[in-house]
Amino acid sequence: MIVTKEENMNISLEMLQAARKGASNSRRHFFDVLMEMTSANSEIVLARVGELMRFPVVSMGDLEKLVADFSVIEYQDAVKHECIAFRDSSSALKVVFGDPFNFSLETWAEAHIRENFSWVLASPLDISAY
Repeated sequence: MIVTKEENMNISLEMLQAARKGASNSRRHFFDVLMEMTSANSEIVLARVGELMRFPVVSMGDLEKLVADFSVIEYQDAVKHECIAFRDSSSALKVVFGDPFNFSLETWAEAHIRENFSWVLASPLDISAY
């Protein structure tokens, strides 16, 4: 399924499910598969996924304004689970992640993080670059 630029905002939940299935079958990352299904740029795709999955989205520029907190999620766990804990200017805790279908991450984070936090979606490339 290929989506043209004119159809970018028509990325649907069904398309997300197809990308999820394709990622699982090929052992690839969800966003890599989804990007192959659309001609949209990564920012548009990420924004649409965030909208459909009801997660706020941050860019690399946004991440640079936050402070990583490796006392909440240690570096090795951040690498393993592909997520990073950040604090914003009001010290609110945000867990930034790149795969909205990684349900084991939700279970792991809720068992290991001892304070309230919010989930924020980012590009997996931005997370790995951080």
